[in-house]
Amino acid sequence: MGSFDKIAARLDALELIARWAEAVGDPALAKLPYKFEMDRWGNLVMTPPANVRHSDVQGSLMIALQTALGGRARAEFPVITAAGVLVPDVVWCSPEYVARNQAAFSGDMAAAPEAPELCVEVKSPSNSLGELKHKVDAYLAAGALEGWVVLEDLAVRIFGGKGEQDASGFAFDIAEWRSHFRP
Repeated sequence: MGSFDKIAARLDALELIARWAEAVGDPALAKLPYKFEMDRWGNLVMTPPANVRHSDVQGSLMIALQTALGGRARAEFPVITAAGVLVPDVVWCSPEYVARNQAAFSGDMAAAPEAPELCVEVKSPSNSLGELKHKVDAYLAAGALEGWVVLEDLAVRIFGGKGEQDASGFAFDIAEWRSHFRP
């Protein structure tokens, strides 16, 4: 490998976790009203804060997933991926996932070293579908079984290891969730 290839290589997972922990602990960054993620080279990527509708969709889906599936549903959950530290809007974690990743849940790690079984992105006006598909692909490559993109009209695009699919493999009724969502 030439010297340029070494320069162009992305950070490994431990380096990303260390940089992420440093960023999360920075009091100056904590005061900024942005959502942060980190690219594969350790650079922070800022996006505008969520609006009320985005937050409402996120919370509603998180509660519905946890009620239907048990386990743990969480918002804004940092995950190490080949694309960097990405922060899905909602994740669902089985008890087995939680046990395997106890260091992340206990606070000993600033980001989870593998993606939860389900990672969800809620589309915001500042997102492009291409960007969200890139994130879903990164979650799937990092161990997620499914990645969902929730569109503005609450339609859900579901992606798995073989691409886009018509239905989820999880015992969760998306149509029922949509019918009960009250903005």
